[in-house]
Amino acid sequence: MQSDTTIYFSGRPASLRTFSRRNVLTAGVGWLGGSREGGGVWGQAWADAGFVVVHVQQPGSDADAVRTAQRTGLGRVSRKELASAGQLLARFQDVMVVLDQIARQKARNEKWANVRADGAGVAGHSFGAYTVLGLGGQTHSGHSGHAGIEEPRVAALVALSPTLPVMGEPVWAYAKVKCPTLWLTGMLDADVLGNGATAEKRATVFDALPASRKAILLLKDADHFTFSGTAQRVGSQRLDLQREAIAEQLQPMHQALVARTTTDWWRAHLVNDRSAAALLAQPAGLGHSAVSRRGCLFRKPGCWACFRLH
Repeated sequence: MQSDTTIYFSGRPASLRTFSRRNVLTAGVGWLGGSREGGGVWGQAWADAGFVVVHVQQPGSDADAVRTAQRTGLGRVSRKELASAGQLLARFQDVMVVLDQIARQKARNEKWANVRADGAGVAGHSFGAYTVLGLGGQTHSGHSGHAGIEEPRVAALVALSPTLPVMGEPVWAYAKVKCPTLWLTGMLDADVLGNGATAEKRATVFDALPASRKAILLLKDADHFTFSGTAQRVGSQRLDLQREAIAEQLQPMHQALVARTTTDWWRAHLVNDRSAAALLAQPAGLGHSAVSRRGCLFRKPGCWACFRLH
């Protein structure tokens, strides 16, 4: 399967052939029904921090595929079919092809000389987060017994609004995920595909990840589309879903925090930036008494976000 890409660097998108030098690649994977324009808020922040950011759009599970499904009149049934085993495996391959292409460009194009095809960070939203965790080693018993890839060129993960394992116990599914993993979700991050996902389940499955080098950012009034990384409210419209007014109202504030936290995560784990690691240890901008290593029930006044670092 061929995928489309957009690269962000130093303040603006660029084509694959013309970009400035950067030392680390971060490959972004889109959500079910998304496009390479999705995640632009994060892509811009990461590029401004000095990363080459490649946004990958996968035909077969992108915006065009969802529009086709909507025309069939089958609603969620058709959308669930787009998240098939074949589409998931194709998404894995797309990211690996991008990393292969970076390595080839390094060998023949001096503009790519300072870009690493290894030591990459991979991020994704919704079905894209499923893709990210699969590249990091998640076992997918519901997808033809796929045992997880454990791509050696991937050094850190960001899973935005991740999907529950299709089958099996989460502890078993995530046992091989060894990369540092940042998990982001919200208390309004509910089911959009009819797979039984709830905000509580999305948050508590984090505990099933291996204990070391993981973190979770949990936002009180953020929904599934908060984490799509688009400034416009296009995601819910594309999937014909209603959002609560509070999620739309707080989206700019939530997205600013997500951009800042994920940037610090990349800096800490991809370039060994000690100042970024210190910021993660003592995060700012989370509201009064928001940090708790044992969870956050948002009981204290002014508390609207919780960050747990393991």
